[in-house]
Amino acid sequence: MEKKQLKYFYLFNFGLTILMAIPLAIAYTHEKDTSVFPLAQMLYPAFGVMMARLLTKGGPKKIFFPYLAGTGLIMLSSIALYFTDSMVVNGLSQGLVILLSLYLLFQIRRLYKKDPEDLYISGLHLGNVKKGMVWILFFLATIFLRFILSHLLEGTMDEFLEILTRPRVILAVLLLPVNFLFTWLVFFGEEYGWRYFLQPVLQKKYGVRKGIILVGLIWGMWHLPLNLMFYNTIDQGLLSVITQWITCIGYGIFFGYVYQKTDSLWIVCFLHYVNNNLAVILTGQGPEVLQNNVFTWSGVALHGILTLVLFGGFLFVKELRTRIPLPTMAERLASKEISE
Repeated sequence: MEKKQLKYFYLFNFGLTILMAIPLAIAYTHEKDTSVFPLAQMLYPAFGVMMARLLTKGGPKKIFFPYLAGTGLIMLSSIALYFTDSMVVNGLSQGLVILLSLYLLFQIRRLYKKDPEDLYISGLHLGNVKKGMVWILFFLATIFLRFILSHLLEGTMDEFLEILTRPRVILAVLLLPVNFLFTWLVFFGEEYGWRYFLQPVLQKKYGVRKGIILVGLIWGMWHLPLNLMFYNTIDQGLLSVITQWITCIGYGIFFGYVYQKTDSLWIVCFLHYVNNNLAVILTGQGPEVLQNNVFTWSGVALHGILTLVLFGGFLFVKELRTRIPLPTMAERLASKEISE
């Protein structure tokens, strides 16, 4: 069953990524708004997991079906940007994410009361949240430290301090936990695929450390259409891909370690959310800062050193030599069958 689930995961996750790269390329070459494409792509890994489970052992339909339908609608809205007013489509897409986030929280709460065992099997249980809070604080401190070191080395510390003292920046940072409730779905979309599903499977096959690194490599490769036609321009392709792989391997190690420690998908979703949002907030600009970036070899080298030292170093902690991988989705399902 596990091999079938892995096949379906790759088929639907990467299949949608490749399929949607076609309208992305068309919109990109015609200089149309492509801002909904990254939002849609973040939903594909969880789409792949849900389809893998539904096609093998079934699953919580009141959670899976709305998610699958919502993903389809956001995919359509990304294509619709080519033909319609971008402000309307963006607003509808963001509104759909908010409604789905709140609705699925309600359904997850219902599943918790009705069948907590299925909540665990589905990877939606809370896990060790208390331990996770420590890692959230550590991550926040490390992100700020990386920004400080980067600005110090680039000689732009005064500019960074000015951004930090802006009232709207301070407010945005303080509101991060509240806003997470309305947008958690898109970060769950990635983490449900990479951490809950793929990481245990690859760790079981290749070992705890190698499995985590492989997830980072696959995660980085999965970003390719966005690297070439959204985050950066095609002429920046090599630098963009290298930067993406560094980021995904470094963060993949840290996120994977925290997931191992807490067995909490919610914690790693929040870490992912914090990282993406602080990348915008601490630049003092809007979401457009994520698009059409220009990299230099020196900037990529600095990013690589800071990311791999601050986060990649967790690959060498003792626990990753001795800790048993978390159970795969197939193993969680099998344990329920045995108990019955």
